[in-house]
Amino acid sequence: MLSNGKTRALIATLKSHIQTRTLDTRQLSAVMTENLGGTDASGAWDWRLAFDLMQIAAGRAVRINVKNPQHTLAQLTGLMGRLPTETRRSERQVQLQQFSTPIDLGFVVSFAAQIRKDDLVLEPSAGTGTLAVMAAGQGASCCSTSWTPSAVRCCRRQPDRPSAIMTRNSSPI
Repeated sequence: MLSNGKTRALIATLKSHIQTRTLDTRQLSAVMTENLGGTDASGAWDWRLAFDLMQIAAGRAVRINVKNPQHTLAQLTGLMGRLPTETRRSERQVQLQQFSTPIDLGFVVSFAAQIRKDDLVLEPSAGTGTLAVMAAGQGASCCSTSWTPSAVRCCRRQPDRPSAIMTRNSSPI
């Protein structure tokens, strides 16, 4: 398991890449390998971790402007076009239908829900916490839950979201 310091460093590095250029799978692999001292083939990291950290970094790379949702959505859609698609999945992920919510769709959901500052938003199957991040960006408090330990760890890697609460269920929803 990654230390909090290593996690923050990886997210910051990926955020920098995302903000300044297109990030493809080769570059994502290089960042992970360089920062974790080995390749995915050597077991130093796996693609689920890489994609999760990329999603967190992407969520931090944009500013949500609730007063100008069209601009925010255009910014998010443009960002998604510069990221690799998450085509590397384990059989377990496919079996459990564990798919990350793209950040542009997370924004659309949070906007359509008309989230307000005093709202408490429940994200019942958190994954990388995209819906909670978008709701928090609109000022809401969030409670995310997931039954997979990796999702719980991933959401807890969102230290700039102090209103978020993360819990772990004992079984799939």
